[in-house]
Amino acid sequence: MKELNQLLERLDSLNIPIKVKGTEYAGNNPYLLNKINCLLYAGVLTPEDIEITDPMEFCGSDCETFYVHFPELVQVSYDIDEEYRKIAERE
Repeated sequence: MKELNQLLERLDSLNIPIKVKGTEYAGNNPYLLNKINCLLYAGVLTPEDIEITDPMEFCGSDCETFYVHFPELVQVSYDIDEEYRKIAERE
């Protein structure tokens, strides 16, 4: 189906590696990125533990607010939330 293929192509285009303590992970996984940010916030990880690739970036000014930001992946998450909201409002 065209819509499903387009969605998968969009996610595949965001498959940018992110390394955590030397292990490479798929950067297009919003759950993984969220967990990395939670571990940063908890102090389990530090920015030095993480290697990012453009267009990812570190945001925040200190370890308590430091997080990895991936604008395109955030937009995918917003789009999913908006579509889900529209479906839920139909009830």
